[in-house]
Amino acid sequence: AEVFRDEAGNVTGGIAPSGHEVEWVSEESYFLRLSKYQDRLVEFFKAHPEFITPDGRLNEMLRNFIEPGLEDLAVSRTTFTWGVPVPSNPKHVVYVWIDALLNYATALGYAQDEHGNFDKFWNGTVFHMVGKDILRFHSIYWPILLMMLDVKLPDRLIAHGWFVMKDGKMSKSKGNVVYPEMLVERYGLDPLRYYLMRNLPVGSDGTFTPEDYVGRINYELANDLGNLLNRTVSMINKYFDGQIPAYVEGVTEFDHVLAEVAEQSIADFHTHMEAVDYPRALEAVWTLISRTNKYIDET
Repeated sequence: AEVFRDEAGNVTGGIAPSGHEVEWVSEESYFLRLSKYQDRLVEFFKAHPEFITPDGRLNEMLRNFIEPGLEDLAVSRTTFTWGVPVPSNPKHVVYVWIDALLNYATALGYAQDEHGNFDKFWNGTVFHMVGKDILRFHSIYWPILLMMLDVKLPDRLIAHGWFVMKDGKMSKSKGNVVYPEMLVERYGLDPLRYYLMRNLPVGSDGTFTPEDYVGRINYELANDLGNLLNRTVSMINKYFDGQIPAYVEGVTEFDHVLAEVAEQSIADFHTHMEAVDYPRALEAVWTLISRTNKYIDET
């Protein structure tokens, strides 16, 4: 009923992603007829090629899991008791991914009186951002569950990569795990948010090093942004009595150049944000920050 596969969809030879040996077990189970919805799911993907970001991930799901033929999914377990009991057969509990995915809807009040907040939020634009390792659950099982319920599918699924170390994936056995709580306690929450968005391209993994993390904070946040903010506030207080002056268009050639850079940076920022390319969006912001610091030096 369940196997471990790598990203290419291949069974990993009896070894789980954790590295532990896979033990063969058999048990009674209820099944979800994913195969019944295969054609409908493929048609949805064809009609919405933008559904999964980055583009290559959609092709992976089609090639590795859907086109070979969707296997029906075992959706209950009897070998343990933790979980949501199956109402008609309490010795079964619901497979964890079924209730986990449905939480997106039930947490908003779906199937409750007047749907709670479900209609309010689900009828808007819905993005799911998930790790690349759980994209299969969100791009195959979740859409099919929603089709069964006749509920609108999310507008986009965004599969991000992992942060890895120079010596590979973080692992307790390697002793190379970096805990975000430690970074927040020492450097603050916003610097961590900035680093995560600056250094993790959506379509690939990012490499974390302590040196790079501290360097980003010192050189980009403290020096570039912090210095610009300090200089700007100081000049406003000194020359304009603490009031931001009205914009006067194109006083000098320096002003013209800075205005052009600002307009281009704003346009680039919006383009990259729409493409969910956060590193390049922040790069556009830093282009403006760097040019503004240079503008102050020149004038």
